[in-house]
Amino acid sequence: MVDIQLIKSSQKKIYQLYKLIDKEDKNLGKKIIKIRYRKKFLKEIFPLVLKILNILKNLYKFSDKKIAKSYVAFCRETLMEQFYFKKNPTYRAIKENINNLNFYSSKEKMRSYLIGLLLTQIFWVHHIKILNWYFNNLPKKNKLKNYLEIGAGHGLLSALLQKQKNVDGAIIDVSQSAINGLRKVFNKIRVNKKISFKKINFLKFKDEKKFDFIIMGEVIEHVKNPVQFLRKSKNLLSNTGSIFLTTCANCAQHDHLFHFKDVKHIKKIIKKAGLTVSKEYVVPSENIPKNKWKMEKIAISYCAVVKNAKR
Repeated sequence: MVDIQLIKSSQKKIYQLYKLIDKEDKNLGKKIIKIRYRKKFLKEIFPLVLKILNILKNLYKFSDKKIAKSYVAFCRETLMEQFYFKKNPTYRAIKENINNLNFYSSKEKMRSYLIGLLLTQIFWVHHIKILNWYFNNLPKKNKLKNYLEIGAGHGLLSALLQKQKNVDGAIIDVSQSAINGLRKVFNKIRVNKKISFKKINFLKFKDEKKFDFIIMGEVIEHVKNPVQFLRKSKNLLSNTGSIFLTTCANCAQHDHLFHFKDVKHIKKIIKKAGLTVSKEYVVPSENIPKNKWKMEKIAISYCAVVKNAKR
């Protein structure tokens, strides 16, 4: 009975959010209303997304209308950048040599961005599929003593890990706004283990201990040298450790500084960093046949569990 009530509560909140978004943008509303959620997602994942959303909403003092506007703005900017990319050989951020730190240092911009990004986890079908895959492929509890998340943003991936495993962790992000929100989130969801938070560029991050699990959700496309980034991650792994990473090919955003051309390109970079893929999942952002992905420059999401190739 409790599960049914929880699922119904999730469905009700989805509809409330849909109505707010639909009022701002009918096309986005139409996409949301077509989504068919699995019961496990409504039971296990959506309530946690909603909890994080409410924590950030109160911290930022956002109204429901502003939450909807943040999501709409995020989607529209994504469409604008993707449109630019389809007319040009690479992303606008690469061509114009954009400095991401200016954006990540802006409290107001980051707040709207993080809310919009969080809502894509429940309103973008390919993100929903990736979340399900991540949740179903978390390491076994007896093999996990600690973890590190790099570029945690809104904190959902760490929160889902804690929901199942409850282990000590370290969370780092280059944005102070993100770190402030993450501290609040993990304080409110009452994680029983020790979690440290640090605002730092990952390439400058130092830690004596090794990690059993490293999370990098949509991070390596934001840096100019993903090989360097992945090599440093590899050096922080314990002997039996693994990395969960997601990234994307042909996926333009205002802060994407590395252009992966396709899945082969992503796997080449992973191999060059001295890592090997043990599990992977590929999903397009649009329901288009695979033989048309490259020609139409369709954004492709890629997620994998990777390990040190020498172990």
